[in-house]
Amino acid sequence: MSVKIKLTIINALVLLSVLGFFGLISYFFLSYHLFSSLNDSLAADAEKAAGEIIRSEGNSLYYAGDVFAEVVYIYDIETGLISGSERYKSVIQDSIADITAINEYMPAMRLEIPDSQLRFYVAWYDNDYKPNQLLILVGDAGYIYKTLDQYKQILFMAIPFVLIIAALGYFLAYRCLKQVKVITHTTNNINPSDLKDRIPVKQNDELGQLSATLNSLFDRVYGFIQSQHRFTSDASHDLKAPLTVIRAESELALRKERNTEEYRQAFKNIVKQVEKMALIIDDLMALASLDAGPRPALSLKIDLGAALESSADKWQTAFETKKIKLIRDIQPGLNIYGEPEQFSRLFDNLFSNAAKYTPDGGQVVISLRDESEFMVLAIKDTGIGISKEHLPRIFDRFYRADWSAEGTGLGLSIVKSTSEIYKGRVEVESEPGKGTVFKVFLPKQSV
Repeated sequence: MSVKIKLTIINALVLLSVLGFFGLISYFFLSYHLFSSLNDSLAADAEKAAGEIIRSEGNSLYYAGDVFAEVVYIYDIETGLISGSERYKSVIQDSIADITAINEYMPAMRLEIPDSQLRFYVAWYDNDYKPNQLLILVGDAGYIYKTLDQYKQILFMAIPFVLIIAALGYFLAYRCLKQVKVITHTTNNINPSDLKDRIPVKQNDELGQLSATLNSLFDRVYGFIQSQHRFTSDASHDLKAPLTVIRAESELALRKERNTEEYRQAFKNIVKQVEKMALIIDDLMALASLDAGPRPALSLKIDLGAALESSADKWQTAFETKKIKLIRDIQPGLNIYGEPEQFSRLFDNLFSNAAKYTPDGGQVVISLRDESEFMVLAIKDTGIGISKEHLPRIFDRFYRADWSAEGTGLGLSIVKSTSEIYKGRVEVESEPGKGTVFKVFLPKQSV
């Protein structure tokens, strides 16, 4: 069963329930109001009639006035005689047991006769001539029952109109859910290899927002696929280049007999390319680990300042070799919960970048500070800087602003991925010829 039909059925049931509920309530109040009005009229007539009872020459009592009631009777409890019109005497005789149930503690009563449209109002009639007299007023409630029957017919006649309104709800549901059909059609026909198709968004309602959200998801997936394509292509290229060199060196060495020095040089070239491949594979494994997300089982409490000092100590010799002055401004007591190996790799990549692109005699300043909600690691160098056209892509995998420089092109990608899995971010500021500042923002944790 489609959603449109389900909504139509639910709409019809709700409308019928509302009609039934309010119909019963209104029917009850209408009935109560009409009968209350009749009873009040009969009570008023009883007071009026009591003052207009006439005694005839034979000392019998009768009423000759004009009231709302159909007929007024006088009933003698002792003799059982009824004075009044013959019209309803038989009905009163049949109901005499109920009528005589009135007593001095109940000065008046209203009596509804079963299977009859008559209403009786019974009260004591006090007179000096003869005690134990009852005044009986008969009211015809036929007009009330007729009105209630007409009202019921109106309620039943409203049912088809309610069903017609519910049926119109089907077309409304069809129009509202038309976007769902568009979403289904687009997603079913989308090419998973490129994800270029998008869902048309015509309105900014809930379904329009859902369509926009799905389009945003497709954009992200498409970007990820494109990134993976570039990553695969770049990885293949960077791994293929060393293999080509290794093969060329091996074939050259095997082509003819060579002296020891030539063989030594060939092996050196092969070892160098193998080391390059090992670095690439090592970085690829690190990125794969970061892409998999945090691994709580391997996480430990890390003194971030001590870990940064340790990494700086490892790179001290490399900086001294190039006569680069290394300045440290590390705030102690900053801790984070994570994998020590990941932070060590993050520090090493930043130090490697600073050492590689800072000329001899330059300066590198490393700092770690507590700033508001973040712990901020900053590495500032006086290196060659990065031009504006390269800044947007320096964190892309295998991207290198200078392709002649040594490296895998994965270092800054590792820095970015590491900061992101800890809900942080990395920023860069650079000006060619003046240096570069890398800042890593790591959120504080309850450690």
